[in-house]
Amino acid sequence: MNLASIVGVVLHPIEEWYQSRYPSVVITLHQHGTNAMARIASFSKPVFVRAVTFELLLRGVEDEVKLNQMVAPHGQIDCPLTTKILRDLVLTADLAVSVTYRTPSGREAKSDAHIFNLVGSDGQIIKVKDSGNYLSIGKCPACGDETLFANDGVTSKRELEKRKKAFENDMRNSCPDHESARVKYWF
Repeated sequence: MNLASIVGVVLHPIEEWYQSRYPSVVITLHQHGTNAMARIASFSKPVFVRAVTFELLLRGVEDEVKLNQMVAPHGQIDCPLTTKILRDLVLTADLAVSVTYRTPSGREAKSDAHIFNLVGSDGQIIKVKDSGNYLSIGKCPACGDETLFANDGVTSKRELEKRKKAFENDMRNSCPDHESARVKYWF
């Protein structure tokens, strides 16, 4: 082991913590005509954006767009929603958008996946909402029953996982009828 690898081992967790509190990239999704555009912006340092990943949450459909573009400080780039995602959108769905990028220190990183709600069909987007507004599935750890719960207001996949875990714990506690868990996560 040399000094550089020791310093890398020590600094890597610190850099990850800093990136989680002060992200290098900010992701938004906005309507652009009958399509939607993911906008990737950098506010502090230049970043090299490798790819943008789109995922329809309940359907499990995922698509990635390779960009390989530099974003200057206070700059932005746009990436249109892919036809694969547009084709699989029926009425409404929650979409997770994340970015794979290279930090100024040379480390490859992936942003937190931000969740947006899309309304549309036939390859067209009618409305984009800045948080989840659809459904996810939770599974009771005790009996294995699967039940839908609402994503309303969820803004990231990390937050969705916390909600799913809490929902599944409530399902365990209210097994076998799961009534209190359903009521709590539907209203």
